[in-house]
Amino acid sequence: SPQKSAVLISGGADWDDAELLYARLDMIRERIPHMVLFTGKRHKGAEQIGACWAADRGIPVVGFGLNKRMGNRAGYHRNKVWNGIDEVVEAVICEQSNVQVDLARTLRAKGVPLHIFRLAEQNGGTGPTNVAELREQAKRRALG
Repeated sequence: SPQKSAVLISGGADWDDAELLYARLDMIRERIPHMVLFTGKRHKGAEQIGACWAADRGIPVVGFGLNKRMGNRAGYHRNKVWNGIDEVVEAVICEQSNVQVDLARTLRAKGVPLHIFRLAEQNGGTGPTNVAELREQAKRRALG
């Protein structure tokens, strides 16, 4: 049986704008209805949002964890693995570190269409939610 087309989502923990990522993933799914979502198995941020989106939509998820023995090279090694999988037909890359820059570069060179989001684009352009700052504001209001 033919492999399903895979859409890849990669990004770090500083992502909390689920609406932004859900909207883009929904748009991709309209074109690739029988997709599988590949993630890096992060339990917060962009990849967790992607996994939640997939669960909400009944989309299968395949997680690719890091090989911790590789230390700082682990993310780059996973990029090489992803780059070698022909079923990856599209990717959502959420800015976080040079690992995402490397992934975008290698997938672009292979001709994979990319959806790249910068951290500052989240939450209507205000960037990532600073949860610590929100807690401080709430405390000040409560004391006020």
